[in-house]
Amino acid sequence: MTDDPFSHRPADVPPPPAEGDAPHDAPIRDGRRLRRKGQDPHLERGVDAKEMWRIFRIISEYVEAIDGLREIRPAISIWGSARLKPAHRYYRLAQDTARTLATYGYNVITGGGPGIMEAANLGAVEGGGKSVGLGIELPMEQALNAHVQIGMEFDYFFIRKMMFTKFAAGLVVAPGGFGTMDEMFDTLTLIQTRKIRRIPVVLLGVEFFTPLVSFMRNTMLLEGTISPEDLDLWHLTDEPKDAADYLDRHIVAQTWWAQTTP
Repeated sequence: MTDDPFSHRPADVPPPPAEGDAPHDAPIRDGRRLRRKGQDPHLERGVDAKEMWRIFRIISEYVEAIDGLREIRPAISIWGSARLKPAHRYYRLAQDTARTLATYGYNVITGGGPGIMEAANLGAVEGGGKSVGLGIELPMEQALNAHVQIGMEFDYFFIRKMMFTKFAAGLVVAPGGFGTMDEMFDTLTLIQTRKIRRIPVVLLGVEFFTPLVSFMRNTMLLEGTISPEDLDLWHLTDEPKDAADYLDRHIVAQTWWAQTTP
């Protein structure tokens, strides 16, 4: 009689791993595999030099943006979908809002693309304000729209996003997709954590944003992931004049300028 408890095991079945051994199906951690999958940056020659040159490009892009945008204040950043056509109601709403803000003396900053961005740039021109477009270089090239008067192109999304808030006295978030939501929640987080001075934010489009606001109120707040005062970080409206009045009132009164930041 054998002492092997697995003596009945078929010949083609491997024995179970001993305690402390890796499972049979565990990936083999060899240098060739890591090199192929790009999991070990130390195996890539010259990586430090590449990162240093990237740092210089980042610094250069940041300095150029600061220098090129210094004359555009006071300005309002307007974000929204690139997919909406001129006949869409939200295109017209963004255009009317930008036009109204321009008549109040504000310049308008957008991502410089089509859709809501184009509508806002057009409205700024119609209202007599400066129309600014901050474009991004993408594999599928997207040119600045025809209504941009002051245009800049960026390689890095995070620097472009920084310029949207650094030079804006207020923000308008129109209906949009993942990019718009990213910009909106990123900015709300910076305001919430006081990493930037609080600035007035308008959500433009009651029907579009109500389900999202309801989720934040009825789920996020109830689960304790946000605070009650976080629901006061924006103003929801469908009216261009109401949006412009809200932004202008808090900008002129410097409502939150005394709020400390780290």
